[in-house]
Amino acid sequence: MPVTPFHIVAGVVVKSVKPKYFSWTVFALANVLIDTEAVYYFFTTGIPQHKYFHTWIGATVILIFCALLGKYLCQFWLWIWNNIFLNRRYFPYLQNFRSGTKIDSVSAWVGATVGAYTHIILDSFVNLDMKPYFPFSDENHLLGLISLKNTYYLCIGLFVIGMMMYIYKILKKK
Repeated sequence: MPVTPFHIVAGVVVKSVKPKYFSWTVFALANVLIDTEAVYYFFTTGIPQHKYFHTWIGATVILIFCALLGKYLCQFWLWIWNNIFLNRRYFPYLQNFRSGTKIDSVSAWVGATVGAYTHIILDSFVNLDMKPYFPFSDENHLLGLISLKNTYYLCIGLFVIGMMMYIYKILKKK
C-alpha cells in the first residue's frame, strides 16, 4: 500500500498550485485518520486491513470531520510549527517555511476532500482487500491499474513537481 507519507507528500503539488484554496495540513490529517484503521488492524491482527475508513462512505465521514473540526487541530499545529519549530532565533534559514495559522472553511473543505478521496483512489490501485464501494458492492475496479512501485513514483513525482513550483515562487518573489 502507498503508506501515509507518500499520500501526504503528493499533496504538495496541489498546495503549490492553489495555496489559498487548499489546506495541506487538513489534507494530511484526513490521510492520517483514514490510515489509523489499517494501523489499528496491523497492531491487533498483524495484517493492515482496509475496511470501513477505506470506502467512499468512510472517507466522506473522515473528510467531514476534518473539514469541520480537524481544521482547529491543524490551526493549533500550525501555531506550534511557526512558534516552536521555526523559531527565528534558532532557525533563521527556515523562515520561508512559515505558514499562516488561520485555515478558512473553503481551504479546509478542499484539503479534506482531496485528502480523503485521493487516499481511496491511491489505495484502491494496490490493496487486494479494498472494497471502496462497500456496502453497495465488493468490487474494486481500480485494483491493478497502477502497480505499487508506480504508485510510489506517482506520489514522489507529484512531490518533486510541487516543491519545484514552490521554490520557483519563492525565487520569483526575491
